[in-house]
Amino acid sequence: MKLLVPPLAGSDWAVGNPEPLARVLFHGLTGPITVSGKRVAAPDAQPIMPPLANLSNSDTASVLTYVRREWANDTEPIESKAISQLRI
Repeated sequence: MKLLVPPLAGSDWAVGNPEPLARVLFHGLTGPITVSGKRVAAPDAQPIMPPLANLSNSDTASVLTYVRREWANDTEPIESKAISQLRI
């Protein structure tokens, strides 16, 4: 079965430093990436994420907090103030 995206459960992208995850929302992502030590690339998966830079800081923080706390992930929430500092 072909994956559309890399898994987020336990992913270093989801539970690690929130800055790379925020930058994916700001700028999007295409091409191969490494998630939890495993390279993810076509044709096995299609790691394509369009940018969502038009989300407010609050909405971006909510999305990132959801990703960081779902699928058995258990990390600190992201504050909208942190997003505004990253959005430079």
